[in-house]
Amino acid sequence: MAKLVFKYGVMGSGKTLSLLKEAYNYEKVGKSVVTFAPEKDDRNGVGVIKTSSGWKRDAIVIGENSSVKDYIINLETKPDAIFVDEAQFFKEEQIFDLAWIANTMNIPVFCYGLLTDFRCELFEGSKALTKCASQIITETTVCECGSDAVVNMRVIDGTVVTEGDQLAIGNVGSMYYPVCHTCYKKYCSGEKKLPQRFMKTS
Repeated sequence: MAKLVFKYGVMGSGKTLSLLKEAYNYEKVGKSVVTFAPEKDDRNGVGVIKTSSGWKRDAIVIGENSSVKDYIINLETKPDAIFVDEAQFFKEEQIFDLAWIANTMNIPVFCYGLLTDFRCELFEGSKALTKCASQIITETTVCECGSDAVVNMRVIDGTVVTEGDQLAIGNVGSMYYPVCHTCYKKYCSGEKKLPQRFMKTS
């Protein structure tokens, strides 16, 4: 039986690179894949999955009202695997549909995304994935102190923010810094100062 797999990590942990590599591995042995990306993520253009190093591929755009189940069912030739980028932005029903596809149609589904936002709150899509994924894997990266980074700390104009809208894609002046919980608390309290690159320049 195929699995629904959720691979999560903080920003900068290499999730998208992992997705592109795994999709390529399927294709190089002659297997077909479908890649989905949320309409909300337009950083590199809607429907484009792209790493910071420049690797990219096109993806099927999924809006809030899109049915991933209908899309796959209506394909004349079913894919050998499905890859989902930024899965945290998918609706709960869409995640449950992906689980149905894996369980009922026997197509493996690999979802990549964030687990929590800058407030350490679960996204709707990631919360749904924790309920129905067959396997959950952490993609790790290192905090400046050497511990595993687990918080997507939001910095706007040189200031750490702990409140605001969950979604801030493309927000001018907004940056993210992956840190561990200990360093996060120290930055929020002012005990630690932000690196110079995060400071407001004007």
